Amino acid sequence: MSGQQNQQIDPTKLHIETANLKGLELLYDYTKFHIGVYLTIAASFITIASLKKGEEFILNLNINFVYGSVGLFMLAGLAGGIIISSITQMYGYAGPWPCASVDEFLNKELGFQYKDTSQTSSTSSSQTSGSSSSQKWFPPSALTWTRIEHYSFWAGIICAFVSFIFAPSNPKPVKEPTEVKVSGSLNVNKDNSLESILYVK
Repeated sequence: MSGQQNQQIDPTKLHIETANLKGLELLYDYTKFHIGVYLTIAASFITIASLKKGEEFILNLNINFVYGSVGLFMLAGLAGGIIISSITQMYGYAGPWPCASVDEFLNKELGFQYKDTSQTSSTSSSQTSGSSSSQKWFPPSALTWTRIEHYSFWAGIICAFVSFIFAPSNPKPVKEPTEVKVSGSLNVNKDNSLESILYVK
């Protein structure tokens, strides 16, 4: 009986663990929604900037800011993709990199190759890894990736607006006069008046 009582799960602890996992799920859905927004805005902006009437663009935009805006949207999508793909690998209490809360996830180092410096075998190695992880920029932490995602998106929005404001002034080309060739005959009447018959080519 005592063994069974010791193995009973604390309801409070269970609720906390469930809430922590739910927070990770919300972060996943939130970031996934943002990626869809980035793709939609980037595709719409490219379409608007590419509209043509004949051989000329309808909107006169600063092409440098257009490229910068699209690049920043792509960077925001990349950061969001790293976040949600990492959540799928770390979610839960099992696996090589268990992660059961948003706070724990945001402190994880993420990159193209995951590196976990939190678990070490010796005190000296843990001190070394702890000091180095606090000073490393790449691979950045999940919190840094969220900041890259948000800052890149808003910077891209600003660049998109600036591309309209600082658009180059292209004056309309002045049309050159068209050469007209005139040929015909000139007749003199009896009353000394002139009568001309002209043909315009």
